[in-house]
Amino acid sequence: VVSETGQNKICYVAAHTAVIYDWIERQQLVLQGHCNRITCLGVTEDKSCIITADAGQDAMVVVWEAATGQPLRTINNPHPAGVAAMDISPSGQQIVIVSAPSHFQAEDGQDALEQEVSLWDLSDQGSLETPAAVGTIPA
Repeated sequence: VVSETGQNKICYVAAHTAVIYDWIERQQLVLQGHCNRITCLGVTEDKSCIITADAGQDAMVVVWEAATGQPLRTINNPHPAGVAAMDISPSGQQIVIVSAPSHFQAEDGQDALEQEVSLWDLSDQGSLETPAAVGTIPA
């Protein structure tokens, strides 16, 4: 639910689009910009921002202003295969992302899957080019 006191809005995903729907006014605000199917949706604790992420080629994470539907910040290609899961800090200033599995050749020659966990700083001082921290999830 994306609503402050006195507002009645929800946000949901439909393929590569997110929608903010006001069920009292019967109006919807469409958040467009993803080229792939959206895999994650989150809302900051203060309900001011919506964050969407997708998986696939040219994946992205987008921070949207909930009131207007305008994109505020974008992380392009956060991981090679995109995003499988994410969570937002209570302050809304950091986001942790679990990558979608990507294939690699293991030492024994077998095809294997690998995932990463990354921490991103969404504050104005944070870089959206590289994560603040990255770790690999063992296969």
